[in-house]
Amino acid sequence: MANYRVPVLEHFSWQPPVKDKDLSAPPGGESKGDRYIVGATPSGDWTGHANHIALCTGTGPTTWSFDVPVEGWQCWIQDENVYYYFTGAAWVILAVQGESGYSGYSGISGYSGISGADGDSGYSGYSGISGQDGVSGYSGISGYSGISGQDGASGYSGYSGISGYSGISGYSGISGYSGYSGPGATYDSAYECLIIGA
Repeated sequence: MANYRVPVLEHFSWQPPVKDKDLSAPPGGESKGDRYIVGATPSGDWTGHANHIALCTGTGPTTWSFDVPVEGWQCWIQDENVYYYFTGAAWVILAVQGESGYSGYSGISGYSGISGADGDSGYSGYSGISGQDGVSGYSGISGYSGISGQDGASGYSGYSGISGYSGISGYSGISGYSGYSGPGATYDSAYECLIIGA
């Protein structure tokens, strides 16, 4: 299907697709409506139109019209399947950031090696058999306590000795005569006393 020129579209940033962008002269065999970005060293019918967009307007004979790009113009390059945009000096690929690809699956971790079984612990040696305790001998029979003898009868207490007679006191010496008593008193030597008269 041929492309037809729509002048108003030529002022849009997004331009109709072009077939190629690396040719410096018409390829030959082009059809009306075919579009090309002229290369850096143009010749033939494209002389003096480096970086311009060439549009085939007729084929008998072939005629061309040229659009002068403006910075920011973009178009699809059919032989490369990629978008280009004009920087004001050259056509460069329009980098379109695609969606990030899915992260690959993490590899399955290898199984951990099986740990060796612990060695069986050696059996403990049997304890030596304890000798039987000797039979304790019977305790000897305690002897009977001896029979206590009867207490002997207490002896009679001896008679107390008869106290001796007290010695006869000696006569007292004859007292000397007392001096004469006062009136009415007389000494009686027989009775050894004073006799007081009336």
